[in-house]
Amino acid sequence: MDKITLKFVLFHSFEKFYKNLDREKLSTLGSHANKLLNSFPLELRKNTELIALTTSNKKIELEHRYKYKIRLFPVTFFKNIIPVEISLPLIKEILKVKKSEKNIWHLNTYYYLMFDIIVPILKIKKQKIIAHHRGGGFSWNPIAIPYSIFQYVLMLPILLRLVDKIIVQNKYEYNRLIRQYKINPEKIVWIPNGININLFKPLPEDERNKVKEELGFEKDEFIVLYVGRIMKGKGILKLPEIIEKLVNNYNTQRIKFFIVGDGEDKERLIKMLRKKRLLDYVKFSEGYITDIHQLVRYYNTGDILIHLNINPKFEGSPNVILEAQACGLPVIGFDIPGVQDSIVNGKTGFLVKRKDYESYIKKIYILYSNQELYKEMKVNARDHIIKNFNIRNIIRKYIEIYRSVICDSDEKRSGEGRFI
Repeated sequence: MDKITLKFVLFHSFEKFYKNLDREKLSTLGSHANKLLNSFPLELRKNTELIALTTSNKKIELEHRYKYKIRLFPVTFFKNIIPVEISLPLIKEILKVKKSEKNIWHLNTYYYLMFDIIVPILKIKKQKIIAHHRGGGFSWNPIAIPYSIFQYVLMLPILLRLVDKIIVQNKYEYNRLIRQYKINPEKIVWIPNGININLFKPLPEDERNKVKEELGFEKDEFIVLYVGRIMKGKGILKLPEIIEKLVNNYNTQRIKFFIVGDGEDKERLIKMLRKKRLLDYVKFSEGYITDIHQLVRYYNTGDILIHLNINPKFEGSPNVILEAQACGLPVIGFDIPGVQDSIVNGKTGFLVKRKDYESYIKKIYILYSNQELYKEMKVNARDHIIKNFNIRNIIRKYIEIYRSVICDSDEKRSGEGRFI
């Protein structure tokens, strides 16, 4: 059988989320895409290309330490303006694809403008196409409304009929595609993010205390963890108000907050905390964490994780919620698509009604003050991930999809055309 290559495509520049990237960092990068590809079988990784954009003026090609290729194509227009970054070099590369080539194009996040350009080209080239929902949705922001109408009303109902399979990360999007776009349910597959439970796991207590000490926390302090981008859209700018009400209205002398991540609103958040004289309650990591082992250590610093996003269009299947639970942390989040598929309310954490910050604060205090419930939830959280989000089971689903799009019914019967 001819060689089949998996083209795993991200339509944004890495520099938007990871600053000061060089070839060494790229070869060990632990983004959401890398975490997935790193867990693929070796035979599949060797036939995989991770394709993304870069703000650099030159194309970058290298091999990741997990043996798949990374190819970054320069952004030509609208650098760092998501979702409209355009790469002419990538478009030219795709125009060179021959109809005889056997590739699977796994296109991540279908609200990008590049998705609109590339899908018709790949269809003409008789390539196999998988569209993958990873968050995003219609925006009512006055500036974004024209693009939202163009993408969600005009383009996607057509483009999603051209692809071979659609992967969604939450049940809300699955139902939306059927209800609004009349997509055949057999074409859609729900696959949440998967977690490497052998990597993301609770550390021994002495090692955990050592990490807390290194970061300047006391052993007996209760650490509320936030992991993610520091930007308004993620809800993080509500944190000063939450901390203020928590420390003023509840008996929480031992509580501290640890923010792991970076983003365009970090300085704004620091100013807000300083204005309310709350900086003593908060510590920050040094920028984005690209070392996945360091990220595991940081998760183990926390006692609980808070997820502050109230905007359903931002979330597909939030990795941080799953990773935290795998490390034994109960999670508090708002009851929105993606989050509601990840937390078992009252067992592995709490789901709170959107914008009900008073209840949110009470849930933090409940886990801070009720040790019996807290310890029960820690065990439940880890068990929940092992049972429902084990990366090995998730990878099997991906491989099944890849095989299904590359094999027609005759090949399946004959046993030919196997992907791996």
